[in-house]
Amino acid sequence: MARGNRDQEFHEAIWETLGPVDDEIFYAVGASTPDKKQISRVESLLPVEVPSEFVALTKRTNGVSIIARPEAWPEPELFSVAPAWTFWRGVVLLGFDVEDLPEWASILTASEKVAEWGVGSVVPLIMVLGDGSRFWGVDADGTSVLITEGEVEKLEATIPEIYAEQIADLVERQREIATPTNN
Repeated sequence: MARGNRDQEFHEAIWETLGPVDDEIFYAVGASTPDKKQISRVESLLPVEVPSEFVALTKRTNGVSIIARPEAWPEPELFSVAPAWTFWRGVVLLGFDVEDLPEWASILTASEKVAEWGVGSVVPLIMVLGDGSRFWGVDADGTSVLITEGEVEKLEATIPEIYAEQIADLVERQREIATPTNN
């Protein structure tokens, strides 16, 4: 398959995932697109090559985050205690460092965190906002992986499939937040 087709299919798979997401409950935010110099600078600091189709995606949509609107899922109060998943209000496709990309959405920042865990042979590409203990990405062979505090698990799913699963989980978490429990 030609690279351009693979890049386009990757892009379409990511955006098809977002088709059924209710924009009255969630919003998308992203950063400006990186230029070749910004991409090269970040890639030179990473231990593993970023897949070409992911790079192509960031040239159109860099560091895109899907986040629950505060009225649909209120942000937790400072020092509040609740199950961990109640703090996971978004899913982030990590991006290349540009001026308007938040540090928490940076591939480079995530890679540095993973390196602190003693894992250096992967590049993180996806994270759940509010969950700093796991990332999804690829290893040196291009195999999808789940990275958790010092552990790497190879996965059979593709990055778009992992993204779709995380978006579905996000929607389900929001439904659970919105549904009052009978205590």
